[in-house]
Amino acid sequence: MGRRWLLPLLLLASGCTTVGVTDHAAQPRMGPPVTLSLCAYLDDGITPEEATSLLDAAWREEAHVNGVAIHIVRVARWKRPAFTKDGILAALAREPLPSSCDRIMAFLGRHPADVLWGLFLPQVLGATALTHGYVVARAASLDQLVAPPARVLRHELYHLLGCEHGLTMSHCYRRIAELVDARHGEFFPVWSRSLQRIVGSREEVARLLGG
Repeated sequence: MGRRWLLPLLLLASGCTTVGVTDHAAQPRMGPPVTLSLCAYLDDGITPEEATSLLDAAWREEAHVNGVAIHIVRVARWKRPAFTKDGILAALAREPLPSSCDRIMAFLGRHPADVLWGLFLPQVLGATALTHGYVVARAASLDQLVAPPARVLRHELYHLLGCEHGLTMSHCYRRIAELVDARHGEFFPVWSRSLQRIVGSREEVARLLGG
């Protein structure tokens, strides 16, 4: 009985959901591969090599499927500002989107309080807000057995590409294709869930995050 309920409880604790099951047949035809430029904001103790390796593990195969390669083009130090998801995202959203980057991803470390929290209460191992997101980059709790950092990072990167939760990836592939088609400058457009439309400029991203 205990083993039967272990996996569902771990999934519930980690807040793990899915953007859909891979469906290659549903993937729309795309042109040449495109690149999304990522700013990596590193918490104390997280190295650039660690962030690059985690991104490679999370996205190397996905790039072949959806036609979007993601490369870290800038690294900055960013100390974790809060303990909870809301506090982390609120502080992260105040970070301006650099001119060289299409998205910001913060790679967070762990401390003993995280491990203690994870024994009793649900954790949010990653989250996004428009063009900004974070992932807990170090595995240190039981729920990360089913939601390891690479899997969580992959999930959050798909959110940054406009994908929402669903049963299959067909909706996700269509959304990514729409963003690719809407790209008319150097900025990789983003989907706003609140506005239910594409946001095509850094200036509008800044207004939305500021608001």
